[in-house]
Amino acid sequence: MKNRRNPLFVVILLLVMILLLSAVTLMVNKKTSVIAPQGQKAMNYQNSMNDSNFAKGDGKVYKLDLQKWGVFNDGTHPEQTTKGINTALKWAKTKGYTTFYVPAGTYLISKGKSDSDPNSRINLVSNMTFLLDQRVVIQKETNGFEIYSTLYLDSQTENVTIRGGTLRGDRETHDYSRKEKNIDGTHEWGDGIYSEGARNITIDQVKIEKFTGDGIEIGGTAIYGDYITEKDLELGSIDNQGKPISQKGKIRSNNYHVENFNNVIYKNPHYRNVMMWLPKGVNGNYDIFFYRKDGSFIKADRNQHFNSTWGFSRIPDDADYFRVVFNSKTVKNIEVNRMTVAITENMTIKNCDIGYNRRQGITVGASENIKIINNKIHHIKGTSPQSGIDIEPGFYPAINTLIKSNKFLNNKIHIVLAYGGNTTITDNYFGPNISGGLGLSVNPNYYGTTVDNNKFDHTNFITWGNTKFLNNKLTFSLAKFEGGENVIVDGVDGTDSNLEFTQTDKDGIIVSNVMLTSSKGNKNTCGITVSGKPLHLTNITLLKECKSIR
Repeated sequence: MKNRRNPLFVVILLLVMILLLSAVTLMVNKKTSVIAPQGQKAMNYQNSMNDSNFAKGDGKVYKLDLQKWGVFNDGTHPEQTTKGINTALKWAKTKGYTTFYVPAGTYLISKGKSDSDPNSRINLVSNMTFLLDQRVVIQKETNGFEIYSTLYLDSQTENVTIRGGTLRGDRETHDYSRKEKNIDGTHEWGDGIYSEGARNITIDQVKIEKFTGDGIEIGGTAIYGDYITEKDLELGSIDNQGKPISQKGKIRSNNYHVENFNNVIYKNPHYRNVMMWLPKGVNGNYDIFFYRKDGSFIKADRNQHFNSTWGFSRIPDDADYFRVVFNSKTVKNIEVNRMTVAITENMTIKNCDIGYNRRQGITVGASENIKIINNKIHHIKGTSPQSGIDIEPGFYPAINTLIKSNKFLNNKIHIVLAYGGNTTITDNYFGPNISGGLGLSVNPNYYGTTVDNNKFDHTNFITWGNTKFLNNKLTFSLAKFEGGENVIVDGVDGTDSNLEFTQTDKDGIIVSNVMLTSSKGNKNTCGITVSGKPLHLTNITLLKECKSIR
């Protein structure tokens, strides 16, 4: 006969097991909760490995400890929160972390004490992924300043990824009445992300909205400068071998003190460049020649432009100094500013939602090798230019930009290329603009644009030269080619759309492989208009009552 267990013993054993299990559960919960400082709302998220986005970190991951750094994630205490995040970022870098993970919540970033206050933004550090939980909102505190940044990268910052979360500005609550000294009062400089000459940057899967200025501003800064004046110049030019020659109407520099690259900044490859700004007493363009320390000639950059993309010279690695040739009959009253700059290099913006910003979605200023891929850029309106993307670098260069596979909707302007060069715009969707808007504009001072395999839907396109318009599809849209040189139109598939050509230069515009049709058989919805000098068109097909060429 089998032994029977005492019922009372079984009950006691079960109670002991339940108590042990409860104790273990309590210990686990204590370890995995985020404990808030006094006065701070606790966000009882579970183990960090379950946090959204956490597993996407690269290398050694640090999860922001709210208590340790005095950070609030309930949308309060902006000064403490901003200071805490910045201090934690610096600490994480010194400890060798390569990913800085911000857990879910709303983080209020301080308005600061003045325009561009460095304590009123998150100052990102090099060699770090700034990883935001998908439920993170980085909120800019309401303010009245004309210039601010929310995330900031300076010219010494490199190798940074910003991924996930939402950056939100104060557009809806901002005080626009304030006017600062030497600022024009437009309040158009409040940015979500500002890069002032950083390099090797990726912005991925970030929602950026409601800023008084730009979602993202890509820019640069002056690093070093000196003046070339009468005492530094002599009559004459320099030949193709780098040797001085006599030539009327030319003057050349001849003072090592203003020509050398001895400043410590030139040890940084990022700063090995030279430009000529703000010329007085000279005209046209200039030529610059580079030499080794022993005086041997390296190379020349000819026909450089002042204050321009096309006046940006990379300094050869072995160059010790330069000489420059200007157009002038005299050295009297000459003054030119020799400048070295930091520009944003190698930035990729991808998979982002950028909308409802007041000035621009993305401003591409001082830059080289920018890639803007697979973003939705929408509802940009408020203060000029009001463009989804605006390439407009001022005195700086803006070269080699790729704009690919993006969706543009409900902007005042989708893209404006003001000045700069070498841009490819491919595989994008350009949807309807707001009333009176413009799709894509290539301005006269922009050089080297390829517009390839895009869809224009209820919008328009205009260029003044130096453009390849290849294999594009138009629906209820207008494409205008306002003269200039080096314009190739090859492959247009248009429905209820019109093309307008104004030929200003002999063979400046060449057109081939165009097919236009009307979806409703209405001749007023499609056609080709030609004016100016003779235009060569090849393989043109007009279907279903489209207007003939006129």
